Amino acid sequence: MEAVYAIDQALKGGDVKVAEYIAPPDFDNCAKAILVGNESACKNAMNAFAQAMQLCAKDPLKI
Repeated sequence: MEAVYAIDQALKGGDVKVAEYIAPPDFDNCAKAILVGNESACKNAMNAFAQAMQLCAKDPLKI
């Protein structure tokens, strides 16, 4: 759940597209995505993903 939320925030945070998506549950019970875009868009998406994961860890009921 947390990874799906964070991937969504990454897509909203940068002008990136999904190149590959692996939905949960997979072998390690986690969602995965490979996002593509220019360097600054990928950095923005990465920062949005990191902030979303930190929010999930800090206050999971908010998501």
